[in-house]
Amino acid sequence: MPRFSDGQDRLKAQARRVASVMRFASDAAAARKAQRALKFDMQAKTLTYDQDGRMVTYALESLIAVEMTSRGMVTEGELVVIFDPQGFNETLNVHLQDDEQSLTVSYSPISRKVRILEPEHQEADTRT
Repeated sequence: MPRFSDGQDRLKAQARRVASVMRFASDAAAARKAQRALKFDMQAKTLTYDQDGRMVTYALESLIAVEMTSRGMVTEGELVVIFDPQGFNETLNVHLQDDEQSLTVSYSPISRKVRILEPEHQEADTRT
């Protein structure tokens, strides 16, 4: 039987896509000993990155903000995040929201792990 997706499935799919791109940037920077950049465009609601010489852009209709330790909450304009071979030295949170739900994709500079956080876990996890 075919499965029809709803808004919640789209939001989770976007969160998984962002998490995958963040992992790729972190891992590729370390493996290739070269910087990897992610560009978030808040107005166009897109995420762009270089995948082995080819620029890839994903639409993120649910993108509402990107939060970094040094920049705070960014809700307008463009934000470029650079992953160095030694890692990214800040906590990075990408906030996604649709009409019914919100999710945060969180990168930890200590563990270099990316997690998708549900709203009930966001309060506790962003303080660490």
